[in-house]
Amino acid sequence: MVNVELQTPLNGQTFSIEGLSLNEMPSCSKISLRGDAAQLSSAIESVAGVPSVSGANRFSTASDNTQFWMGPDERLMYSNSPDAAALVQSLKQQLPAGKSAVVDVSDYYTVLRLSGDKARDVLASGTPFDIHPDNFKQGDCAQIRYGNASILLSRVAESAYDLQVRWSFAEYLWKYLCKVARYV
Repeated sequence: MVNVELQTPLNGQTFSIEGLSLNEMPSCSKISLRGDAAQLSSAIESVAGVPSVSGANRFSTASDNTQFWMGPDERLMYSNSPDAAALVQSLKQQLPAGKSAVVDVSDYYTVLRLSGDKARDVLASGTPFDIHPDNFKQGDCAQIRYGNASILLSRVAESAYDLQVRWSFAEYLWKYLCKVARYV
């Protein structure tokens, strides 16, 4: 089974204003994994080559794959693998049956990239979460509330953040971010 290019709710929209850029990232495979933490990390490393995350609320990347720490027994993996079904099968084979779960959630989430000098100010206006660079460093991720949406926020660079959001909230979050950007 070959992955068909998913049409997301935002259909690849972009927005730009002085000091800020907002883009919907190209779709990729997103796989939710639950089970024993050591076994999850081992399976992801052996199948996708992504090293274990270095601690809570962190992510690690290797090649075109990323592993996010979502909880003590939960990981999320992004992959640009052309065949998500084969990737899910490979991960399932590495984990003990009945004691773990591997689920393709690619069509459940989309990812927005907010970048530029004003990115942190835009984020700070919609959440009480402390995103100051001393607190939220590159390689950190956190499940937070932004406006009325639950998101996975990850700091991917000095002035760039990825916001993973459910498809049902994607348009709301997009409009909210664009509106705030005009006032910051």
